[in-house]
Amino acid sequence: MIIVLAAGGVWFFINKPFAEKPNNDANDAKTDFSQEYLDFQTCLNSIDTTEISIDDTDFWTKHIDRYEETISCYNEHPNVSSISEKNDFEDALSELRENSTKAEANDVEYRQRIAANEKHYQEKMAEINAELSENLTRIEQEGKAWDEELSRRIKEREAEAERQRAEYQNQRNAYEQQQTAAENSRKQQEQAAKAKCDDYLAKYGSQTTAEIAESDPEVRSAKNTLNEKTRAYTTAYNNLYKSNVVLTEGQKAPLKEKYETAKSEMNAAEYNYKTILNQKTSYYQNLRINSCGY
Repeated sequence: MIIVLAAGGVWFFINKPFAEKPNNDANDAKTDFSQEYLDFQTCLNSIDTTEISIDDTDFWTKHIDRYEETISCYNEHPNVSSISEKNDFEDALSELRENSTKAEANDVEYRQRIAANEKHYQEKMAEINAELSENLTRIEQEGKAWDEELSRRIKEREAEAERQRAEYQNQRNAYEQQQTAAENSRKQQEQAAKAKCDDYLAKYGSQTTAEIAESDPEVRSAKNTLNEKTRAYTTAYNNLYKSNVVLTEGQKAPLKEKYETAKSEMNAAEYNYKTILNQKTSYYQNLRINSCGY
């Protein structure tokens, strides 16, 4: 704002608002920035902006003081104030000082123009204060919105961490239950195997599988049949080939037939005995392995 006299005086004018809107949304600097913005506004509000009477003997001094106080606020808060606005005020102050000695105190037209420009100054100051208040409100709202968003994210992360902890604990519990069940099953299998082996040893003792097979009823029956058929074969053989009586061909024929029959039955009985013995031996070997593992 510059003051220009009609006759070599000065005009008061305001080209721009006192402070350009800051553009700094960094979260870590938001609190300090807001505080400085508030301090800057407080500094400007502390300046006496009441209308200076035309008849006031300190008219020029009070105007100069007002400009100096305004420039001081800009100097104290460079981070939130406009350098161009400060330069405008300094230029106006310099011109005001230069031309103040030339002003004619009784020039009514000059004083009226001064009063008009003072009104313009008051309006601009009101606009600047309104903009400062608006910016502070916006910053506070953005800060509150960010705090709420940050709180929401923290709660989400805490909830996710709790869910993961619960899931891990459930998995651990399930794993421990499986391990316990597997160990119990192993012990039961060992106990069952031992009981099975104990039963086998109680029944058969230290006998070999061949001995056990020999004592099997089916094997004994087959062996008895073989012994019987062997005796019959021996008798038929002796009757045919070791008789003390000289036999005629007619006498030999029925004996030879009996011999052949006895021989065939003995061979069949022997084959049956060996087959059953092998089967029973294999059976008892598998039974011992399944019962005792050896």
